[in-house]
Amino acid sequence: MSATYRALSSSRHLPTLDGLRGVAIALVLMHSLSLLSSVDSMPGRIIHSFFASGWVGVQLFFVLSGFLITGILLDARSSPHFFRNFYVRRALRIFPLYYATLIIAFIALPAIGHMPEVYRGDVAHQARFWLYLTNWFTDTGLGFSHYWSLALEEQFYILWPLIVFYCETKKILKICLSVSIAGLVIRFWMRTHGFAEESVYIATPCRMDALTTGSAVAILMRIPQVLDWLRPRIPMITLTTFTTGFLFFALTGGYGSSLRAQVFGFGALTVFFAQLVMLAALLDHEQLTPRWSMVLRSKPLLTLGKYSYGMYVFQRQIHIFIGMPFIKAYASNSIAINILYVMFASLLTLAIAIISYQYFELPFLRLKKNFAG
Repeated sequence: MSATYRALSSSRHLPTLDGLRGVAIALVLMHSLSLLSSVDSMPGRIIHSFFASGWVGVQLFFVLSGFLITGILLDARSSPHFFRNFYVRRALRIFPLYYATLIIAFIALPAIGHMPEVYRGDVAHQARFWLYLTNWFTDTGLGFSHYWSLALEEQFYILWPLIVFYCETKKILKICLSVSIAGLVIRFWMRTHGFAEESVYIATPCRMDALTTGSAVAILMRIPQVLDWLRPRIPMITLTTFTTGFLFFALTGGYGSSLRAQVFGFGALTVFFAQLVMLAALLDHEQLTPRWSMVLRSKPLLTLGKYSYGMYVFQRQIHIFIGMPFIKAYASNSIAINILYVMFASLLTLAIAIISYQYFELPFLRLKKNFAG
């Protein structure tokens, strides 16, 4: 078994993946903070479509999570306290900030009599937030509507360690393939049986394939023979990766929300991002720095990647309490105003995330060293 995992180790820092995480949060912010609703000019429609396509950042997050988490689990599979260490470390990273927001919204604010209207609609069914089940419902209010993806990832974190620990590597790969096929079939069935687009967008069976595809890449890159095959083909892999992305974009109608896009587009996008993650990890592993990859190692993207979790948590609240009032006050579809607002709100989100990380999250993160595998 030890020979299987010599090729790549989760203990080695891969900065290009941090940059990819920065790209993912930048895409999400571009999508969720945009003020544009409709525009008349052709340039305006192009820019509006560009901002709207930022939802793909969530898919990139899923693939990255599958890759990184599976790598950690594989490398720790023979370590003592496998389950305890993993679950405690995940809890220390995710729970403090996540539950702090729920405590403020559903306990602290009502206690002092200042419950914002945007949270009141979720009070009656807040159990789904506390239990990470948000993505099984489509009637979630505006305040925490983005928590569906956190719920989906948490469900993956609970189940996947059991599979990695008890199954052989080949069986895990078969499970990954089965989940991908099942996801395509389920998305098709749901879209052709009257389910809403949003249900297909957030349901666990419809999106889990992105996480397991990232997991498959992590497994393959820990097989020395696979890595030996990949090394001399990096230029070809680079060309294939970006060609695949553009080709799938054309074939699925821009990864949109049509039946074709949701059924096949989600899977196509997953394949593209899995190739991109594999390529980025391969470049770091081989210590190669082609010019295009230096963008992913740039300070801005590395900073966004470091604080991406806090930014994802806070971005919705900033948009609700700043962006939406801005829309009501100015009702503007100005492209310039939209771009300036997205930049300002993104910087504000980053500033709040940094403060949260330094003064609230970091004390919990320091406890992780007590549960190292």
